[in-house]
Amino acid sequence: MARKRNRGSDIQASGSGLSQKKKSAFMDDENKDVLQGGKSEKPVEKPENSGKMKKMKKVKKVKKVRKTKKTLKNIQATEMNDWDSIVSIEDLKNANVRAVTSKLHSVKSNRGDIKLIHVVTGREVIARIQGPEKMSLTQLGHYLCLGNSTKINQNRQKLRKLMDLVPKSKTTIPAVTSGWSLLTEGDVEYQIQSMMQLTEFLVDKVKIKDEVLESLAGTPAQKAGHIEKTKEIIGQLIKSMNRTELNNAMHGKVFEAFGTILETMLPDGTFSS
Repeated sequence: MARKRNRGSDIQASGSGLSQKKKSAFMDDENKDVLQGGKSEKPVEKPENSGKMKKMKKVKKVKKVRKTKKTLKNIQATEMNDWDSIVSIEDLKNANVRAVTSKLHSVKSNRGDIKLIHVVTGREVIARIQGPEKMSLTQLGHYLCLGNSTKINQNRQKLRKLMDLVPKSKTTIPAVTSGWSLLTEGDVEYQIQSMMQLTEFLVDKVKIKDEVLESLAGTPAQKAGHIEKTKEIIGQLIKSMNRTELNNAMHGKVFEAFGTILETMLPDGTFSS
C-alpha cells in the first residue's frame, strides 16, 4: 500500500504539470507577464539600422553647417578686397572689408543654412572709428567677427594697419556705446525693412487718417493746410536729427524710415468735409 501511495503521489506531482525547472522556463517564455499581473506587452525592439539613422542625421547636420561656412568663405574669397592691397584712406573707402553673419537672431535669420550675411564696407569701418563709439581695435575686431588667430589672412594685426589709415575723430565727446554699436549697417537695414513690413501688416492707416482728420478743426481747405504744415515739420525734424551724433550712432538711416512711416499715416489732402 505504501508503494501505491508513493506511486500515486509521483503520478500526482507529474500530473500537476512539469518539473520545477521546466515549469519555470515555461513560465518565463509564455505566461510571465500574465502571472505578474497584468498586461502582456512585448518589449520594444530597436530597428537594426537605428544606429545608422542617428549617424546619418549627424552627418546631415554637419553638412548644413559646412554649407553655411562655405557660402561665407566664398563671399570672402570673391567679393572682399585683400587687406594688404589697402594702403590709403581712399582705398579703404572703396573697399569691401569683410563679410559677417548677421547678429540678429530672428525667425528668418536664425537657421544656419539661410543665415543673413552682410558685407561690411570700408566706409562703414571708418564711420565706426570716427563715430560716437570711437571703436578700439578690440571693439572693431568684435564688430568684424575676427578671432584672435594671427595665421589667417584677415587678423587683428592687419586690422590695426587699416585703422592707422583713418584720421582720428576731432570731437571731445567721450566714446559712447549702445545696443546699436555692434550691429552692422546690414543689420540696421534689415530692422528697418522689418519695421516697414510690420507697419503694413499691423497698422490700420485708414483708421489713423480718419482720426487725424477728426482731430483737426476748420474747413477742408484749412485741414489740408494743417496737414501740409505737419509734413514740413516732420521733414525739418528729420533733417535736424540726421545732423546729430545720435543719427551716426544708429547708422544714419533710422530717422528717415520713421519719417517715411509717419507721412504714410497722414491724409493726402484730397478729402471732403
